[in-house]
Amino acid sequence: MNPGDAAPKPAVRVETGAEGAGISGTVSVWTLGQLPAPEAFSGRVRLDDVGFLDTAGAWYLLRLRAAGVVLEGLSPAHAQLVAA
Repeated sequence: MNPGDAAPKPAVRVETGAEGAGISGTVSVWTLGQLPAPEAFSGRVRLDDVGFLDTAGAWYLLRLRAAGVVLEGLSPAHAQLVAA
């Protein structure tokens, strides 16, 4: 990357299916606007493919949990952020 090049934009992806939803990519202050309201989810959300999670992203996941969504597949480091 050259000094004048723009930094790559963080990306987040949401997939829904018969067995629940999945969130992958970056869940952070930069991507919260791309995510649906927590109330749009129900059941389970897979988080195996979340590569980056910051405090704002952890807050979003806590809102999912408060809405009754079961969070599955968090890495140990991400689980610590959500537990804090």
